[in-house]
Amino acid sequence: MAALRKLNHPLFSVEADSPENDIEHSRRQTRITTSALEEIFEKTLKTLNTKYLIIDEMQHLKYMNGGGKSALQMMEYFKALAEELKIVLIFVGAYPILTVLDLSPHLLGRTSAIHMRRYNLAHDVDRARYREILKLFGGELKYNSSKVNLQTWETYLYEGSFGLIGLLSSWIRDAMANMAARGDDTLKLNHFQETRKPQVFLDKIWNEIELGEKYLLSKENASPLSKMAPITEKKEKLCKKKTRPFQAKTERRGIGERV
Repeated sequence: MAALRKLNHPLFSVEADSPENDIEHSRRQTRITTSALEEIFEKTLKTLNTKYLIIDEMQHLKYMNGGGKSALQMMEYFKALAEELKIVLIFVGAYPILTVLDLSPHLLGRTSAIHMRRYNLAHDVDRARYREILKLFGGELKYNSSKVNLQTWETYLYEGSFGLIGLLSSWIRDAMANMAARGDDTLKLNHFQETRKPQVFLDKIWNEIELGEKYLLSKENASPLSKMAPITEKKEKLCKKKTRPFQAKTERRGIGERV
């Protein structure tokens, strides 16, 4: 329903002219079944000649009512929709998206993964690019010395943002807000120190990053052949042996013996 509103569908984007009509309008919409919404959504995409369907924050599927079963049903719906309309699905999300996609091996077989890696200062190319980003962010900021800029605090800023530009950007804005609240005219290191996320928050963020990076690394290094159990000589003989049903030799047992 939210997608249909974004597409300005006439049945879902019309605003009521009064609070009373708005309530009645909402009631009518909530009575629409999911299958009806799916049909309307599919027809809308056809009408718009849609070629690409981008679904952001895909990892939120893991929190659906019904758990993995509901998430799998939703992904199967997306897959069927893509096949029916001949469109390309683009799923975007944080690392937990990987556990969601794992629910559907059929979808994984048709998926191309693009890993938007964080900047890692252990690599010279990443370090150079990270410094360029610090230079870009800090170009219009005022410091208490001509020899001080964001690059001066490169290691500290990296440790508090893990090389994630989104975290770095929000941290810089928080530091600027702290500077303004204090009535300071220039940006200093203590503005960043006072607005650094609590360590318990950083630990949670890092755990997610570490799990995601290890997951993708294991996927990249794993060989399909290494996952196949080797066929032993005994198993090979059993595979080659051909017998007809009920033609095996029976073993006679003495009277009173138990099977």
